Amino acid sequence: MMKLLRFIFPLVFIAHIVFGIYWMAVFVGLIWLSFWVYTSKSKLLIKFRRLTYLVYPLVIIGAVFLAIFLRLFVFGIYVIPSSSMERTIFPGDVVWVNKLIYGPQAPKSVYEIPWLGVAYWLIKGKPASIGEAKWENYRFEGFGKPKVNDVMVFNHPYDNDVYIKRCLATPGDTFQIISGKTFVNSKLVADASGVIFYSQTVFNENLIASSLIDSLNLNIYRTKNPLAYDGHLTQRQMDYLTSLPGVVSSSINPMRPDTAFIVFPLHDSFNWNIDDFGPYVLPHKGMTIELTDSAKILYGRVITELENQSLDSSHYTFTNNYFFMMGDNRHDSGDSRYFGPVPENAITGKASFIMYREKSSKSFIGRWFLSFNQ
Repeated sequence: MMKLLRFIFPLVFIAHIVFGIYWMAVFVGLIWLSFWVYTSKSKLLIKFRRLTYLVYPLVIIGAVFLAIFLRLFVFGIYVIPSSSMERTIFPGDVVWVNKLIYGPQAPKSVYEIPWLGVAYWLIKGKPASIGEAKWENYRFEGFGKPKVNDVMVFNHPYDNDVYIKRCLATPGDTFQIISGKTFVNSKLVADASGVIFYSQTVFNENLIASSLIDSLNLNIYRTKNPLAYDGHLTQRQMDYLTSLPGVVSSSINPMRPDTAFIVFPLHDSFNWNIDDFGPYVLPHKGMTIELTDSAKILYGRVITELENQSLDSSHYTFTNNYFFMMGDNRHDSGDSRYFGPVPENAITGKASFIMYREKSSKSFIGRWFLSFNQ
């Protein structure tokens, strides 16, 4: 086993160098060095390992720094607080977030470093401020790029709260929603299996309604109209119901309370809503636009607040990449339809799978280690 590990570590080290992921090569190199010091039969290293008063503290310190490294650069664990991603992810699900895929970000202040941030705050005492000691934002090279339909964890671009949503458009894409259906570069994006809409289904008679609701286990309920039932359904469920005899229609409910909500870019000249939105071009690094009145409405806040630049010139070139995020619970989600595009430096990582449920029950045992990206 030891010989096999001595063979594997150099291969992994070389692979990271070849693919340009130098920061991981350094990490693997340090692990390789530690492993060699621990297993080497060199007389000098054997004597060193017998100096327990020196070795034990080094092992403890090494373990602490390894834990900090893993937490900062490899993975994150998040508990889902809201229903905005139902039925893909439910409140109480504990989600594993992979930071290696897109590349982890270096901490922007000492307070973002696990444990050390708390220690620094205690040392500083009352004068301590989480806004101080800011460092330049930097993202390390990752193993891949963000894609449409990836589920991502990110910080809200304006209030820094942690969100988890699905990416629906990437930098340079033209994004649009038409009657609840999403389009990227004029191509329909297939909804993930868990995407739900607040719908209304109208039946010919209540007996048929009761029978179908029970047999199909539908999450809908009767409204003031005795033949109309509202509730959350997937597009597939709505299409299937529409094809059945005894069903007059099944579609997105056009009379929901959220139809009165004001959406991005929060201006009267754009009559957009959460079901009919865009077209909107996602800014990418190096993209230059003419600052017309319309462009200032669409991109003004991004330029002034996220890129910290003014709108004084006639043209502007973006310095960051931006993504469009939406919840799978399409009519109960605060997302990019309300606050606009999310900058790349706000993305923490790719949510890969559900580890377990915070409060387990029999109905959720099957959700343990469940992948939910498609």
